[in-house]
Amino acid sequence: MRSKDDEAGTFTVLIQRFNQQRYPRAKALKKRLDNGGCLSSHDIQLLQRVIADCYFVLPQVRRNPHHQSLAAKAITLYTGLIKQGLENQRSQPTR
Repeated sequence: MRSKDDEAGTFTVLIQRFNQQRYPRAKALKKRLDNGGCLSSHDIQLLQRVIADCYFVLPQVRRNPHHQSLAAKAITLYTGLIKQGLENQRSQPTR
């Protein structure tokens, strides 16, 4: 079992990564999707890494309720990106 200090350190790193890397990338992706763009293979890889991180961090979030709101907002953001990317892909003309 991990100590509270370990979990606090993990959350600190994840929040920093989100603020410095993932959120700016998600905003840029949202802008592209809002303009009718589709998910690239690089975007899909990023979303797969985000999902993998969610599986890692969700048990810790359950034990630390003060992080639940932030985690829910992040999951909602990425779920929206995935849905919008799928919708945009479906609306593309077939070749």
